[in-house]
Amino acid sequence: MDWPKAFMRCSMAALLTVLLFQASMAAEPAVIKIATLAPEGTAWAELASNIKRDIESATSGRVRVTLYLGGVMGNDKDTVRKLRLGQLQGGGFSAEGTFLACPETGVMQLPYLVDSYEKADRARELIRPDLDAAAQKNGFKLLCFIEQGYDALYSKDFPIRKPEDMKKVRTYAWSGPIEEEMLKALGTSPFAIGAAESVAALRSGIVNTAPAPAQWVLGTQEYTFLKYINLHNWHYMPAAIVLTQKAFASVSSEDQRAILEIGKRYEPLFVKEARESERKCYEAFQEYGMRMVTLTPQEEALFRKKTRPVWDKLAGRYYSKEVLKKIEDLGAR
Repeated sequence: MDWPKAFMRCSMAALLTVLLFQASMAAEPAVIKIATLAPEGTAWAELASNIKRDIESATSGRVRVTLYLGGVMGNDKDTVRKLRLGQLQGGGFSAEGTFLACPETGVMQLPYLVDSYEKADRARELIRPDLDAAAQKNGFKLLCFIEQGYDALYSKDFPIRKPEDMKKVRTYAWSGPIEEEMLKALGTSPFAIGAAESVAALRSGIVNTAPAPAQWVLGTQEYTFLKYINLHNWHYMPAAIVLTQKAFASVSSEDQRAILEIGKRYEPLFVKEARESERKCYEAFQEYGMRMVTLTPQEEALFRKKTRPVWDKLAGRYYSKEVLKKIEDLGAR
């Protein structure tokens, strides 16, 4: 037997097997599973589906996206937990999930800090590099930094025009500790309950007010037993679509650039849809008979003064003083 030739044939066969295996592995697409509460048929779900389409097209199928709509993977807390366990690779979050994935985004929720949509746009752009770095430190990649809109304080039995009115308030807080601190600063002790229990709490009379975005009040039909829309610009709520850093790092640098470019392109579309939905909700609520409580500048100043200490109290715990200062300085420009 010609051992050198036989050995060479075996080596070539082994090398060919390895190359074929590597080629088959390279052809295997990266699968990114993304969960969101957005129900099928909504504009947000449609935008998410378009992102899926564009990512798969831009990467020539090297990245495949699977969407789980309508909360089938659970609420925001469930989704964040599954991201950390590797069961999911992405999430489309309300303010609650955005905060859980990246607590530094909580700076945007501070009372009256971001009190207009014009300022919100400038603030999101200004601190985006800080939040990108913070998200990466937390194990995530910020694909879209968008918004849920403003949380108003809805009430059943009375309008809220001055801080003293908060003595009559029984409410809950389910979007996180910043909202909880805001309500405490106004003299009320919110119940810590989940979003799913909030409707039942209102119906039963356990609570008589509800901090919530307009889309939630519409979707849960809370508007049928709420009468007043109070403090409708006191509490901006960001939202986000995130990927796990592990999933993002698993694709090529070319595909990473394509994914980030697509995310950036869709940000203004999500923001536009959120604002249009909020406007339509407020119009529908008032047609139904709810009252929009508009404060005078003097009345609003009292709420601003009462809640202003929350900014400094939470600085260093969830967000840095430096990032807070950046947004504060926007008001002086």
